[in-house]
Amino acid sequence: MVTIALSPSGKATIEAARKRKGWNATESAWYELAFTTLATLKRFRAGKRIDHGTFVSLCKAVEVTDWEAVADLDEPTPAPENPPSPQPVDPPSTGTPTNLSRYRRTVPKFVGRDVAMQEVSDLMAAHGAVYLKGMGGLGKTELAWQWANQQYEAGNFPGGVVWLDMAAGNPGEQLILFCQTELGADIPKELPTLEDRIAYCWQHWPQAGAVLVVLDDVVRNRDRAKLAMFRPGGRFRMLWTTQERWSGVEHYPLDQLSDGAARELLASYIDPARLEAEPDAVEGLLRWFGGLPLGLELAGRYLALDPFLTIGDYLNELNLTHESLAEKPEEMTYPHGIKAALVLSWGRLQSDEARRLAISLGLFGAAPIPLSAEWQKNWHEPLKQLVNLSLLERKTKDQVKLHPIVRQFVQERLIVKLSTEANGLKRVVAGMIVREGKKLPQILTMAQVKEFAPWIPHLEEVATNLLPWVVDEDLVDVFGSIALYHTEQDYNMAEPSEQGYDMAEHWYIKGVKKARIRFGNCHKDTACAINNLAELYRLQGRYKVAEKRYLEALSIDAKVLSPSDPQVCSHLNNLGLVYWEMEKHKDAELILLKVENIARHNLSSDDPDLGIYINNLANVYLSQKEYSRAEKLYIEAKEIEEARKDISQHENRQLATYLNNLAQLYLEKNQYKKSDFFYKKVLDIFKNTLRPNHPDFFTLFNNFALLSKRQERYQDAEYFFIKALDIGHANLSKQHPHVLRTTEGLLSLYRNQQKYSEAEPLFLEILEIFWDNLGKDHLDTQTVLNNVINFYQTALAAGLPDTRLRQHPLGDAIRSRL
Repeated sequence: MVTIALSPSGKATIEAARKRKGWNATESAWYELAFTTLATLKRFRAGKRIDHGTFVSLCKAVEVTDWEAVADLDEPTPAPENPPSPQPVDPPSTGTPTNLSRYRRTVPKFVGRDVAMQEVSDLMAAHGAVYLKGMGGLGKTELAWQWANQQYEAGNFPGGVVWLDMAAGNPGEQLILFCQTELGADIPKELPTLEDRIAYCWQHWPQAGAVLVVLDDVVRNRDRAKLAMFRPGGRFRMLWTTQERWSGVEHYPLDQLSDGAARELLASYIDPARLEAEPDAVEGLLRWFGGLPLGLELAGRYLALDPFLTIGDYLNELNLTHESLAEKPEEMTYPHGIKAALVLSWGRLQSDEARRLAISLGLFGAAPIPLSAEWQKNWHEPLKQLVNLSLLERKTKDQVKLHPIVRQFVQERLIVKLSTEANGLKRVVAGMIVREGKKLPQILTMAQVKEFAPWIPHLEEVATNLLPWVVDEDLVDVFGSIALYHTEQDYNMAEPSEQGYDMAEHWYIKGVKKARIRFGNCHKDTACAINNLAELYRLQGRYKVAEKRYLEALSIDAKVLSPSDPQVCSHLNNLGLVYWEMEKHKDAELILLKVENIARHNLSSDDPDLGIYINNLANVYLSQKEYSRAEKLYIEAKEIEEARKDISQHENRQLATYLNNLAQLYLEKNQYKKSDFFYKKVLDIFKNTLRPNHPDFFTLFNNFALLSKRQERYQDAEYFFIKALDIGHANLSKQHPHVLRTTEGLLSLYRNQQKYSEAEPLFLEILEIFWDNLGKDHLDTQTVLNNVINFYQTALAAGLPDTRLRQHPLGDAIRSRL
């Protein structure tokens, strides 16, 4: 494993970055974002070497992206490429006594635990007693043995290294036997009890120096009474392995193997060429086992014995009862297969409530599960049991996660143990998840994107595997919530792409299909699903297909709902919007007047939906230059939104929409001070709620540019046009109608200022768009071509030399004809 440390100057850089974020030195968010532990964070800040991937993650968590600039890149002497696993050797010349050789490990290569080995050393030096905690099969015993053997070989415990197998049931007798056989101790026979004889061993330990005692596989119910005998203190150092949480002893939570270490472990059993031949199957195998060393070892041994079995075929037939996992090979020292280890942990749960909660959590998605304060309060005791037995991992203070194999195990328990209750439990879990999804606002801020992100994998699990248990009225909302999140997430990403829209379209289309299956083609919820898909197309500027879908939804509404139903009002409003954006103003006005009439008769005067509807009608009036009618409606919509008590005005994006529209109105009325005032209020709201290159900034900067141009502040206008285009190109496309309009605005600015060399590339860009999308013979393309010809004639007539013009094949061809 590659390890790396902070350089001296890097420490200062990291500390400055930490302070900028307002974090303290042991901020939990820091190591949680990097998916590591507090102990590793402390090593990182102290300049000690840690795993390379964790180093990079800790840097990124404090927004230091150039990790190489803060790293000490002077490599230590490299270890051999394939070092042998540490094995017991003859005692050093000092005669250190040990029984480690009786517990010789059978793993051909010990991988992925370099950092853990060092961190255990640090904890042991600081506390003198440490326990390794984790689920069964995670490699606690392996780590303990390798660490003990490393310390033995280094001569760090000259008084002896003692391994006690707690599962054997007689750790006291094991200790006495060690003292007698390895140390030659003569324990008085007259001591009446086992406790007295063990106390004698501690008090009369014949070998000088520090002593390490390892207690392997400590179980609370079985071993609690015995542990009092194994707290000698003084020169004795204690290392435990356990699946449970204990108080009074420093603990080290063991993580799963990284993907790199897991591959390395598989490659110690399977020919690397065989792994390279099936990369997708190997990826699937790594996901299936989730970095669990026991599972990877069992799979590796099984595949190594069957060279004719492909990894893909093995993966397809893999389950917890598969013969490769059910029974361990005789040469393995671990006492159980995977399922047997989980059954043991399951049996140690103290209540059926804890088992039922584990099964319920198994119905969630494979991602970390958010826990509200109410859930944590209601489930406190069963959650504690599951975490203490390592059946559940607490990722953060508000999230827990089931290991992939534990998740499969509890899903199997549902079928085997709770088959009669399965439907009811699935209905409850699906309902819980859907209720959280329905809290998703229609317009998300950056903070809300982060807040709702943890719920999306679980909503997707409901849509994929729990849909039959979702009640009818929630079915469309399941897909709508997922799609809406992907749309808004794309808006709020630092580097947006088409992926968000593509994912949204996938889920909206899936929602339409599922609605048709459950409700048929003539049902109000089917109409809702179709309307949601149409709304996505409208946002993308795909107006024709959006119009078709809106009309389809409304035709269903007309058959099953009254004309005044709120759903009809909403769907009509959306159709009116698409007509307005298509500049079919008369069609839009007729529809939106109908919407206003329905809304005013059915909604209260302060209903936010009424504000939305009359704002949209005002947009149509503004487009038709009916300023007084537009102004009256805009002000009414603004006042409705300002009266809301459930959202801060500084974070209200709906209010920002109304303020922006008022600013646009005053711009067209040449009331520039009012226009500037409202645009600046919009800017304040956007800064509080949106990432810097959110598409709404595109619209706002374009409006600032138009205002500056009207005021003859041409330098400001150019600045805002360019900022708007940068954002438009990143979020939409050069051929999007709104982006084209902004390009034309900047082009007009340059042409009016006779900045011909700056105007030329914009002319050619527009011509290429029309040429590529409509063809060279289309009337609109010919119109743009004539504009380009006129531009060149004007520029050349003004004395602009050819050397100032762009070297572009299309431009060269046009100029050659003049």
